Amino acid sequence: MAYKYLSFDVELDGWLTDAPELTESERRYLSWLPVLRTLLAECEAQARVDGNQAILPLISRTRGLLDRWETCIVSRLGNGDAMSG
Repeated sequence: MAYKYLSFDVELDGWLTDAPELTESERRYLSWLPVLRTLLAECEAQARVDGNQAILPLISRTRGLLDRWETCIVSRLGNGDAMSG
């Protein structure tokens, strides 16, 4: 099995502190996002090779969580361009 566990913490500290720009954790997360999505795609590919149909819905839900987490960060700044923050 290529990846047995994919784990991370969700931090929304910018929301809690009403930060006027991206926080350190938000910047870090946005930089990790492509890596997390790549790892998740590898998990999905291996699950398909192994015939592990039971895990596919969880992978789909995790992909949705990553998308919503990104949306939370970007929408908090209200300008839709968090990467330049």
